[in-house]
Amino acid sequence: GNVDDTRDALKPVSAAQRAAIDSAVAAADTVQAHLTAHTSDTLSNPHRVTAAQLGLGSVDNTRDALKPVSTAQRLAIDSAKAAADTVQAHLTAHLSDTLSNPHRVTAAQLGLGNVDDTRDTLKPVSKFQRAAIDSAKAAADTVQAHLTAAIAALQAEITALQTNIATLQAHVSDTTSNPHRVTAAQLAPGEGQLAIEPKMVFVQGGTFTMGCVSGRDGDSCSRSSELPAHDVTLSSFKIGKYEVTQGEWKAMMGGYPNSSLNKNDNYPVNDVSWDDAQAYIDSLNKLTGKNYRLPTEAEWEYAARGGISSNGYQFSGSDIIEDVAWYSGNSNRTTHHVGTKAANELGIYDMSGNVWEWCSDWYDAYSSDAATNPQGPGSGTTHLLRGGCWSPDATFSRVAYRVHYTSSSHFTHFGFRVVLP
Repeated sequence: GNVDDTRDALKPVSAAQRAAIDSAVAAADTVQAHLTAHTSDTLSNPHRVTAAQLGLGSVDNTRDALKPVSTAQRLAIDSAKAAADTVQAHLTAHLSDTLSNPHRVTAAQLGLGNVDDTRDTLKPVSKFQRAAIDSAKAAADTVQAHLTAAIAALQAEITALQTNIATLQAHVSDTTSNPHRVTAAQLAPGEGQLAIEPKMVFVQGGTFTMGCVSGRDGDSCSRSSELPAHDVTLSSFKIGKYEVTQGEWKAMMGGYPNSSLNKNDNYPVNDVSWDDAQAYIDSLNKLTGKNYRLPTEAEWEYAARGGISSNGYQFSGSDIIEDVAWYSGNSNRTTHHVGTKAANELGIYDMSGNVWEWCSDWYDAYSSDAATNPQGPGSGTTHLLRGGCWSPDATFSRVAYRVHYTSSSHFTHFGFRVVLP
């Protein structure tokens, strides 16, 4: 029958109602298609049937009387009437269901404007209401897609966290039988590092003159091992702010080295060979997933001289050794708490004095050729140490000074610091 096309109340649509409406719309579309097709056919046929004779209501009075009906036209008419009956049945059934449902959704709630909420009848769905329903369904699909993506991202984060937890648990399990095991506080992250990792200082890459330069390095440059001076260019890297401490060593290796002086967590680890240093670095890298290593000799000297901020001192950070180093003249023949002397131009401590520091390179004589990121020779019999220590005089703490020992050698004045590329 006639309905109100003024877009009144859009009542709540249950799942059953939605199915019924969709079915009714499909049936209505069928009616429309048949009427369109066969109206066209009838208009082109001089023996057409009027709408009044088909029982479809008042029509254009210019249409003629009922003409003979072809078999094809009769079939189309019967199909259209059957589709119309289906529409009527669905609307009747679901109008009854809507009238009995008190939980209706108003058109206002769907953003269609203020309406009379007291109307309980389900009005036909206009094209505007249909667009609103489709828009609401599209929005729901978008919400679902975002939720699905968010859940997937959270699952990925959970998987990564589970992997990290498994790594830490494996390390803790490995150290539970050790009285010097890593504590939870030591594993607490901070500034991208675990607490047991050495503090690092960034060193901006650049070019410097490596080896002894008369006037800069405090003597006549008579030692052949320090010559010839040559230009070296390095990429940026990070180096330990302090020598690796007893505490850092103990946390990774389970105890102090056998003949270590001053068993105190804030003193430099000592009595370690080049091989011992490599074992510590391997353990540190397994725990952190990083690539710590010993510095090359060139990296060590560049950092000791202050990098691009160098003031050209003969010791690391000063020409006055008392300011920056523990050596025979002030050490009382033992190691000291790291970082208690002045830092150099980059904020790095104890690169002169306290303990000798292992470098990664095999020992070899210098070449006069300029070099970029030199790694030293591919093989050799001894490895380099730099920086001097607590036991000899000031000459040995000059930045240019070099000594070398076999990789298994360890003495109470041998220690190291690490770098990160």
